[in-house]
Amino acid sequence: MQTPESWAWGTSLGAARLNICEWGRVYRAEGIVGLTRAFMFAGAPRVLCSLWKVDDAATQVLMIKFYELWNPKDGTQGLGAAAALKRAQEHVREFKNAGGEQVWKHPYFWAAWVLWGLPN
Repeated sequence: MQTPESWAWGTSLGAARLNICEWGRVYRAEGIVGLTRAFMFAGAPRVLCSLWKVDDAATQVLMIKFYELWNPKDGTQGLGAAAALKRAQEHVREFKNAGGEQVWKHPYFWAAWVLWGLPN
């Protein structure tokens, strides 16, 4: 996907989630310019993206928990996106495997995810 393609999507997105490694370019005096900026420019009110290559299994657990908290299927009011992300990150950090070990306690597994845009 090219950046201009995302501009055509307009404001119909409630949120965009980007899990794209090495997705931006650094421009002097502007910082990283990439798909996050393109989605924001296109009207996405929030973008959830990773800052580095992430573990697939930990990301799956984090995203499932994030969407459960942010947009519950039972019709109840969910948390704001920032609060849902924080709780999902805590969930991954405290996650225990069948042997009772905290397998994703290290920040590598949960701290890559950041929310840009509206916190609600």
